[in-house]
Amino acid sequence: MRSKRNVASDRFNFGILHLFLLGVVAAYIFSFTYLPLQDFPQWIYHGHVFNQIVFHDNDFNGFFSLHPYLPPNASATILIGIFEVFASPILAGKLFLLLCLCMIYLGSWKVLTLLTEQRRIAFAVVAFYGCFSLFMVLGMMNFLFGLGLALLGSAYVIRHGPRVNMAIVGLFAVGCYASHFASFLILCIPILTILLRHWDIRLFIRVCLAFVPSILLLLHYYFTKDLLTFSSSGIIEVSYLENMWHTLSYFPAVVKPFHRIKYVYEPGSFAMMSNYGFAAVLYVAAIIFIVVSIKNRKKTLLTFLGAITLLLMAFSPQYLGGLFYLGERFVFFWWLLLVAFCFSQFRNRRAQISMTLAMSVVAALSFASLWSVTHTYNTIDHSPQQVVEERGGSNPFEHHHFYDDISTNRSVPVFHSGLLNYTGADNTKPFGQKE
Repeated sequence: MRSKRNVASDRFNFGILHLFLLGVVAAYIFSFTYLPLQDFPQWIYHGHVFNQIVFHDNDFNGFFSLHPYLPPNASATILIGIFEVFASPILAGKLFLLLCLCMIYLGSWKVLTLLTEQRRIAFAVVAFYGCFSLFMVLGMMNFLFGLGLALLGSAYVIRHGPRVNMAIVGLFAVGCYASHFASFLILCIPILTILLRHWDIRLFIRVCLAFVPSILLLLHYYFTKDLLTFSSSGIIEVSYLENMWHTLSYFPAVVKPFHRIKYVYEPGSFAMMSNYGFAAVLYVAAIIFIVVSIKNRKKTLLTFLGAITLLLMAFSPQYLGGLFYLGERFVFFWWLLLVAFCFSQFRNRRAQISMTLAMSVVAALSFASLWSVTHTYNTIDHSPQQVVEERGGSNPFEHHHFYDDISTNRSVPVFHSGLLNYTGADNTKPFGQKE
């Protein structure tokens, strides 16, 4: 049995490791003026508009208003707007991004340590690596925040099992709902697992009561926005089997070592081989996980979590009430389950050291790749027209003028989703200028 001194020493050492890795995450966010994250500038603008409406009574000449309901995709708008009370719009967006990545890091670490009953350096490396997933590169700010909440909530449910405080579960559910519907479903995975493994009618009633506030918000949104008539135009419809194959074959892309952002970085042969090799390892791990889970008569917590997550990935519809490719959003959680399975299945010290070193190399390559891309993004000296001509009509540096427009109070292309409602005339810009 380990002494209290050794346990305290381990906690201190891991605390230092966590601070160092989160410091590296913060260094990436605040070392560059511009971050090449696809939708990031638009969500900063949403937050800026929310701040102006709520704290400065400025509706931009009647162009913007707030919806009379709380929809998913609202968290980024609200929190960035609140952060802007004491920071500039871009700094507020970066603070929100840092909050999201810290939550994902801590949530990933907690889930892995609880599922394996181990505290490993590899889990800190995996959590750090998970901060820079494809979801971050695409700038999915609300989903990032919801994913962090869902992971922390999942860790809480896994730790306490059927003895969870349902009031706390209810708060997690409301937060996940307000961030993204997929994160709400991710939170439901461990809760459904607890119900299946510890079935009790009283536990079921407690869970239902915990979800009442979030379900009421969802129903109010559903009927107020009239999602039954929501258009699915713009999506290329495929068969159910094609959609299933797309999702199941997509999951390595979420955590691939090298990122290709807006044509700034064209991966070479080494990067491509690394991506394919990493994907192959994940596929092999997934197959072994499934086979072992089927053969194992004693169904563990990890088995239940894996089965439910895989079913959600495979059978989620291509389109649901304004949400496209729902199954893709579960792949991050599936990836964490694969890591937990590998460390639970291969407890040999040499195997675990090998996996830790391999994951550390992949994480270092990924971070170096992203840093290089971002440096190129911030130091490019081409004019927009030159870039358009060289890239055959695609402008990979369009976000530069988005950031400039935010800083100078000019309008930025915004999403027709989330908390903001566009009530102005079609020929009127938010700041009063005409087309």
